[in-house]
Amino acid sequence: RVTAVNIEWSPAATGTYTVYVVLYRTTSTIVGYGWTSVTISTLGSTTTTVSVGAVNPADIYYVEIAIVQS
Repeated sequence: RVTAVNIEWSPAATGTYTVYVVLYRTTSTIVGYGWTSVTISTLGSTTTTVSVGAVNPADIYYVEIAIVQS
C-alpha cells in the first residue's frame, strides 16, 4: 500500500507552505489525497512527506502535486 508521498523540492523563499498531493486512478477518479503544512526557515532542497491514506499502487495512474505559499 502507498501510505505517503515524499516530495523533494526547493522553496523560493522562507515562510509557510501547504503541500497538496492527489492520486488518480484515471484522469477523473481520485483514489487518495492529502496535504500538510510546512514552515521553511532556510533555503535549499527539502523533503516533505504527505500522508495519502492506504492506496494500492496498481490503482495509481498519476500523481498531482501543488505547493502553495501562504
